[in-house]
Amino acid sequence: MPIPRNRKGTPLKRSDRVLIRGLQLETVVGILDHERVRTQPLSLDLDLTVDFSKIEHPQDYDHIIDYAAVSKLAVNLAIEGEYLLLETMGEDLCAAIFKDFAVQHIRLVIEKPEAVADARWVGVEMERSRPE
Repeated sequence: MPIPRNRKGTPLKRSDRVLIRGLQLETVVGILDHERVRTQPLSLDLDLTVDFSKIEHPQDYDHIIDYAAVSKLAVNLAIEGEYLLLETMGEDLCAAIFKDFAVQHIRLVIEKPEAVADARWVGVEMERSRPE
């Protein structure tokens, strides 16, 4: 697939994303005593920046992001990690995605709806770019 160019022949900036919204899971997470003895719901949103121009045919699996595989990785990491902090969970998840998938940039939001009684949810948002 050719790279899109403007009239002068300069490559256009691309911003292709794979989106995963509202990935639901239950896990032990938090630093308070009551958070360590029961699971809590979390919701994850992922924006994965990729380069769709590298996909030459539907079976070009080296450049295709498998939504189910990313989702499974996120859920397994969150459950098995029993993290104290959402921040640490997010860092580990971004590192694992960069390791296993052809992603250039990640935007991750982790929502923890039961953490503060008067809030719909609290959480963290982070953006990471693939290390050079």
